[in-house]
Amino acid sequence: MKPDTPPFSGQNACTSCSQTLYGEVLHCPFCGVAQPVVALPSSKSWKKPPPPPVVEKPIVTPPPPPPVVEKPIVTPPPPPPVVEKPIVTPASPVEDKTGESRAKHDAPSPVSPWLKPAVIAVSLIMVLGLGYLMLNGTGTDRAVETYAMAETAFINRDMATAKGYLDKLLAKDTNNPKASALLGRIQDVLKRHTGLMADAESLTRQGKAEAAAKKLKTIMSEDISNRQAQEKLQAITNSQANKNSICQGLYVTASEALARNDVVVAQQAAADAQATGCSQASSIVRLVKSHIASNPSQDERGGKSAQPPRTDNSQALAELKKAKHEVDGGNWKIGRQMAESILSLAGGDPKVKAEALRIIAGSEVEKKRQMDEMTVK
Repeated sequence: MKPDTPPFSGQNACTSCSQTLYGEVLHCPFCGVAQPVVALPSSKSWKKPPPPPVVEKPIVTPPPPPPVVEKPIVTPPPPPPVVEKPIVTPASPVEDKTGESRAKHDAPSPVSPWLKPAVIAVSLIMVLGLGYLMLNGTGTDRAVETYAMAETAFINRDMATAKGYLDKLLAKDTNNPKASALLGRIQDVLKRHTGLMADAESLTRQGKAEAAAKKLKTIMSEDISNRQAQEKLQAITNSQANKNSICQGLYVTASEALARNDVVVAQQAAADAQATGCSQASSIVRLVKSHIASNPSQDERGGKSAQPPRTDNSQALAELKKAKHEVDGGNWKIGRQMAESILSLAGGDPKVKAEALRIIAGSEVEKKRQMDEMTVK
């Protein structure tokens, strides 16, 4: 195309099928319909577009190159001098006085046939010993562990367990100073407890239960594994509970007897309270004396005229005896039911009432004792 010729787009649409035709064609290649000739514009009517303006680019001066820093020339150190090894010439065999060469003397001796089995046996013993130490630990480690358990038991006031660990440790290592010292401390504690136990037994025989219980509690506070002290303290506690119930029953019996002007029963209750060692005994005696003083018509033995008619209570007392036998044999529930039944039927008799209350209190003590045994087990 000449520069003065107007540009031709080169694309037309078919007049029949509207397909795009490229260039000047006479027939559509798609549908075959003849195409009109497109008249090109004349060169006179077309004006050449003006050239685009020339924009001068600014001259950019490049920055100066960075200064070249010369690296100092490092001279490597000279290599170490090569030392030549002297050439050793093998010495010729020197003959000794007997005429044999020295090489014959330097020759290795033949291996003993027993050396190889001995080496194998020693290696096997070492392997077995190492395995045993890895499984069971060294003797020192086991001793330290045993002493630590004994010391923990001593701190927890379990003297029997601590002594057992120390006896086991000292049986293997009699020269262990720490174990010997701790065992000495435990033996001192046990010796002092033996003296306290003897004092408690003596006080119990004298009827001083509270003082005996105090000494037994001291033992239990320092050694929780002392079974003997536990049993004796439990026995004293049960006895005290039984005694308190009996004394309370005697006080009630005396009060009710004096309300009925039955001085004889009240005096008997006061005597029983004194024999039992009740703390209420002095109060019962004062009540009886005060009642007699306020009723001068009765002597201290109680006049028959002031006493209500007496009833036969032998059968009720016999049944209460059976109830007490049941309680003493451990059947506290059956014994208590029997005593409560008799109390409801013949409770008007002071002796029957006092004995029934005594059996009911004993059943409560037996019940508590059985529950404590179950707790310990």
